[in-house]
Amino acid sequence: MFLEYSGFAPFKKWWASICLIPFALYFILTHGHYSLIDNADLIIHEAGHFFFGFFGSFIHAAGGTLMQIIFPLFIALYFFRAGYRTGLQVFIF
Repeated sequence: MFLEYSGFAPFKKWWASICLIPFALYFILTHGHYSLIDNADLIIHEAGHFFFGFFGSFIHAAGGTLMQIIFPLFIALYFFRAGYRTGLQVFIF
């Protein structure tokens, strides 16, 4: 296969990051505009208010942001521990 040659080993390792560059540029250049990823982000945010709402009013208010940080972090940690580099790169993105 094309990527199995020794000269392309670094490319094979980081192909997911290279493929994510156009998406990163799109999100940087259209900052503040609505995109489809905002739907998933909204669900995760609102679920945070629900799950952290049992611990008091301050944590209830901060729960949305906490869940937006904790949820992708746990998934990225899972991919890191499993050794799945592509999943880790996507969730870091």
